[in-house]
Amino acid sequence: MGGSVCRQYDACRHYDPWEPTPLNAKGSSAPAEAEEEEEVLEDLSLRVSLGLSGDDLCPVRCSALTSVVDLKGLVALASGRSGPWKVVSGHKLLKDEETLQASCVKTGATLTMVYVPGFCFFQGPSPFCSRSHTLSLDHLMVRSNSSWGCTLLSPPLTKDVAFAHVTFRVHRGPYWGSNGIYIGITPGDHNIVGCQAACGASSTFMYRLRDGDKRVCGRWYKFNRRCKAGSNSRGSYKEGDEISLEFDRARRSLRVFDAKGPCDHPLTEDLPTGQTLYFCVDTCEAAQGATIISSCFSKAHVKEAAPYVSLLEGAANRVDTVAELRLARGPAYQSSPTHTVSEDQLVLLCNSNWGCTLLLPPVTHEVGTARVTFRVHCSSNWGSNGIYLGITAADHDIARGRMACGAATSYMYRLRDGDRRVGGRWLRFNRRCIRGRGSMGAYKDGDEITLDYNRLRRSLRVSDTLGFNNQPLSENLFMDRRYYFCVDTSEADQGVTIVASCFIQTP
Repeated sequence: MGGSVCRQYDACRHYDPWEPTPLNAKGSSAPAEAEEEEEVLEDLSLRVSLGLSGDDLCPVRCSALTSVVDLKGLVALASGRSGPWKVVSGHKLLKDEETLQASCVKTGATLTMVYVPGFCFFQGPSPFCSRSHTLSLDHLMVRSNSSWGCTLLSPPLTKDVAFAHVTFRVHRGPYWGSNGIYIGITPGDHNIVGCQAACGASSTFMYRLRDGDKRVCGRWYKFNRRCKAGSNSRGSYKEGDEISLEFDRARRSLRVFDAKGPCDHPLTEDLPTGQTLYFCVDTCEAAQGATIISSCFSKAHVKEAAPYVSLLEGAANRVDTVAELRLARGPAYQSSPTHTVSEDQLVLLCNSNWGCTLLLPPVTHEVGTARVTFRVHCSSNWGSNGIYLGITAADHDIARGRMACGAATSYMYRLRDGDRRVGGRWLRFNRRCIRGRGSMGAYKDGDEITLDYNRLRRSLRVSDTLGFNNQPLSENLFMDRRYYFCVDTSEADQGVTIVASCFIQTP
């Protein structure tokens, strides 16, 4: 600390003409700085690849002082494909505000552009954004500039969006605080241009930050009983608090999460089918608002094998998403020889007996949230008894057929009876599963099971056709550890298909 202060003082003190001037290396009394040649920064020639496939996107030539965010613009101009992108160099996620020089990017390097599907606010005033709302330049923050108003999120939740997740950071007003902020889902059939809020429409599904109540079918109901604030309070949420909404079209559900975890029940399990919906934010006082800090979504269909998405041009700015996660096809330390994986890396079937296969890419410290939904394939003998799904550190001998469900570092869900493995022990977990040791398992052929990973909450959650289990499988994941989603089998013809997946990387 002291050395730092002294160096600062030396650099700023006034010149003293009576103080002897030190000689430089050449014996001259000229300042040493004058002898230094000005550093010349050469242009960088970079190779840019797309997604995790490694396919060339375009070559780029730029200065070492080019920022990462400006590099994205150059790539968009050169390739004709826009983001939003995350830029990866090796295993490092580059920060937008840093220069390529600060990020240690050298000429000849290969940078990977990974598309991260996410949401932003519609620009207004428009049929999607009230004139009483002001947006930030990046369209990730909305604030009220007067009173009541509503802004929708883009892209819309069209009928082919299977799953979506968005996390908001709360901004309170000076008088009412968070009392007057509402978040939820709407078909957008109210008068947004006229500053009508979605929370007054009968077609919306809203969460009220004042007291944690919900609006369904045009009526308000008690919902989040952890919220104790009343009607004349400043609301139940403080400045900077985070609230997440999770949309699942197959289950027709909308769930709410905050710092205390998920609400006990979904806000609704009766969302309309076949209808375009939107996430939305309502406010009623100046300065109230919200910032989108993370989001992701996944489409129900898969169009290609590459684990990235492409942005299609169109008036609606529609984003077409393919599944982000894929089953490893090799080498043997990532997929046991007893497993056969399809060419598109979405289907796994066991060809003999015990085995384990990892999903790629890994869930590194840069991944904030991730979700994958599996469709179960049962065998004729043991059914789903012998299939295990979960997360592993991959420190077991996969090449020799060792399963993650036997490792102490894995967090696994057993399809036989709904039990879980945590800390090397099997514990009762999903009590809706009633099948036992000698059965054909608790799940039938074609049943779907979803795993949800959240690094901030250090949690892994399990849901099936009956909804989420009441408790997470674990809330004690190691934040600094690299994990992999994984699949274990024990009998020929057992396996899974990845039907949907997505993840969001956070710097």
